[in-house]
Amino acid sequence: MAVGSTAAELPSDLALLGDQPWRDTLVAAIARAADSALATAGVSRLAQAGGGGVLAAWPVAELDSLAANVGASPVLTRYLAAFGADWPAAAAGYRRPPPDRAELERDADLAADAAPGRVHEAVRRLARREMYRIGARDLLGLADLPETLAAITLLAEVTIDLATSRLRAAMARDRGEVIGLDGVPVPFVVLGMGKLGGGELNYSSDVDLTYLYGGDAVADGSPAPREHFGRLATEITRAIGEQTVDGLVFRVDLRLRPEGLNGPLVNALDNAITYYEGWGDTWERGALAKARPVGGDLALGREFVEQIAPFIYRRHLDFQTIEDFRRMKERIDAEQILKARKGRDVKLCAGGIRELEFVVQALQLIHAGHDPSLRVEGTMAALSALEKAHLIETEQARTLRDAYRFLRNTEHAVQILEQRQTQMLPADPDGLTALARRLGYGVARRGAPAGPALDTCEADWERHTLAVKQGFVRFLEFRAEPGAAREEADAPAAPGEGSVDPRIAAL
Repeated sequence: MAVGSTAAELPSDLALLGDQPWRDTLVAAIARAADSALATAGVSRLAQAGGGGVLAAWPVAELDSLAANVGASPVLTRYLAAFGADWPAAAAGYRRPPPDRAELERDADLAADAAPGRVHEAVRRLARREMYRIGARDLLGLADLPETLAAITLLAEVTIDLATSRLRAAMARDRGEVIGLDGVPVPFVVLGMGKLGGGELNYSSDVDLTYLYGGDAVADGSPAPREHFGRLATEITRAIGEQTVDGLVFRVDLRLRPEGLNGPLVNALDNAITYYEGWGDTWERGALAKARPVGGDLALGREFVEQIAPFIYRRHLDFQTIEDFRRMKERIDAEQILKARKGRDVKLCAGGIRELEFVVQALQLIHAGHDPSLRVEGTMAALSALEKAHLIETEQARTLRDAYRFLRNTEHAVQILEQRQTQMLPADPDGLTALARRLGYGVARRGAPAGPALDTCEADWERHTLAVKQGFVRFLEFRAEPGAAREEADAPAAPGEGSVDPRIAAL
């Protein structure tokens, strides 16, 4: 069975399960899935994982949702199958409203004195259960984009914070604690940057992390801070990002720290501030605009964010930032052209996610120095703030919000298939049709408009990417002063001209 086909028969391992009405409902549910072949394979795998009796006990009223989820993503099937005979409890989780931080911490069931191996296992088990719940609600149209982004981000924050606290306690037991001159443990914080800091993680996002500690002045006999916290940072990175038999939680990217991969893994607070004030570049202002503490000592993180604000947000109207961003964007694009495969990339294409986010963040950096109301996290919130400040017209803000929802939902529909780190749309018609059906087109889900799945989805793609392209061109044409600086900025970098700092590419 393939995309949108009719399932005339069930495979042998499913054909004898349940009564006839149950089987008929299952057949109809499989046919309605985004990819009926995936749905059939997914349901069969659950029968193998938990036994046929467990599957047959699954309520007939829930078969449509089950087939929709496993028919959209083999990854969601794997998440469920990993629970064995307990998969129904995880599968029913999509009906649960978004849990808060305390509920997720309870679900992790991780003792304060847990051993490192137990930490790795617990955060992965929590991630499997929660990512299925998030993906299912998204695919079934029960969650809007803000709920999905917030839920993935909260999962990252909770797992990072749990790993930080438990692994620091384990290191203190084994190696001693770093004690400051005031007699208390030296604070250590994990900062979230990029989409993690902005509260906008997607299914296959890296988590961009930076590690800071309070300072190097410690009591006699205390472990050396940089060495000790460097080891802790390594263990946290492994706990979240290492591929094990249980999978990983999130890939971890550490390139946005001071000096990037050439810099120390951990930095004292004062050293980090000194680096940014003395050598920080425009792109680092953009990275830091989304920085916020996500694990460890949150007060230390807030202190860093407060101290670094004058570097991020200039008090005067900073039109030079436009030129800096133009050059940065052109050089990144030149290098991406050499690397990218032919095809449509929802992030990098003309009118894609990056152009929209680029305009929003640049406007924030230009104007937020004199208007603190623009210092908000996340693209949707920033669009609203820019509209209220009359920096974007109301109609344009609405159009860009609609485009952002469509583009990010499309990105999610691409990534949820195999949870690969890609934004490339399928090139073949069957793949595109399955993508459209995951977005709700042709199957009356997620509020998608009526009409043939692929044609309707393609029309929305053209409409939304055109709106972003027009907004992007309008922004780049806006300049405080015409002349030589404009001519220089308009000259595109030749492919390969000027090496692109890998930290900029990460941003």
